[in-house]
Amino acid sequence: MKLIIGFCGDWDKSQKTKGKAFAPFLEPFLAAVTQHQILRINRENSKINYWRTWKISIPLNFFTRWIQSKKRKNVRFWHLVFRLLRPRCVFAIEPTPEMCYLAQKYKTKLVEILHFYGLDSSDPKYGLAFEKRQHRLFRPEYNVVFDEKSYQTRKEIDHLHGSKSFLCKPLIFLPQIPKNQVRPQILYTCQWGYDGEYPFLNGILKNGFIPEVILETIKKDESIKWLIKLHPVQIQSPKKSKYISILQDSLGKEKNWQWQKPSSHSIWENLSQVDLHVTMSSATVYEAAFVGINSLALCPSLLSGGIYQNHYSELVEKGYLEKINLKTTGLKQKVDLGIKKKPKPLVLQTAKSPEEILHQLLHE
Repeated sequence: MKLIIGFCGDWDKSQKTKGKAFAPFLEPFLAAVTQHQILRINRENSKINYWRTWKISIPLNFFTRWIQSKKRKNVRFWHLVFRLLRPRCVFAIEPTPEMCYLAQKYKTKLVEILHFYGLDSSDPKYGLAFEKRQHRLFRPEYNVVFDEKSYQTRKEIDHLHGSKSFLCKPLIFLPQIPKNQVRPQILYTCQWGYDGEYPFLNGILKNGFIPEVILETIKKDESIKWLIKLHPVQIQSPKKSKYISILQDSLGKEKNWQWQKPSSHSIWENLSQVDLHVTMSSATVYEAAFVGINSLALCPSLLSGGIYQNHYSELVEKGYLEKINLKTTGLKQKVDLGIKKKPKPLVLQTAKSPEEILHQLLHE
């Protein structure tokens, strides 16, 4: 029996299952290695208590404090893990350069799991320009992505570092919840970054949270129910009360809208209930496509000439997403048309399952 380590931070545990914090991109890989021993470690300064996580996950600061209590200040945690435990594989979201170096030194297979969709080569944090500045010793040897755009970008990066990437099948967890048949339902996923966090998005939303046109549409048409899902960062933000006040002051009582349940439910639970997905600019458009739900994107940064004009282009080409220019197009008409569209679920033809990827890694 070999040791497999899973590593991520609080933000990656943005969903809940059975009331426990759950890392949707990481856990399917750990669940696939039932014949091996698994150790789950949370990033340093984690605020989620380990008993509140799916399949107990121990914060890195717990180990750090333990080492300090033994008065071994010169001992580094990851050096101890790789030297003494000799894990067979480490599946990590945003692994540190130290982890990458030690994995190669001790011949451990370190796999970075990309925790979003639509990676573009121009991405400032994960794209080609950034990777050109990184030494291969401080990068993971293996990568897992979940959409074709990210896979093509990763292959360019693999050519630089001699790494290897896998395209994984969508990790879909659709619950068996009866769908509301009384009236159409729309999921609006809020996006973080419009409230002063990113200068290039300043001024796009007057309230920094949700478009006024969405609020007006909800108020004017009670024949449609809106599920408003706050971004995980917004839920844990000190500004959360401000965002809830915006909704309540604008919309009043929750007659044809709600935010609490959608914000606490997983994206898959929400998608199983709706006929259309609307967002400013969220990678949830991929998850909607995987289950055959059409999306509308409202952010001007996605339009021609915008900083993210190439984002989600493959979904636009395949008919799963429409980018809306609100200056020239009315939202209500697009919403009515979007509800009627019933595309087939997006299928990644060459993708492998977590089990297939694991088998290949463990037997190379």
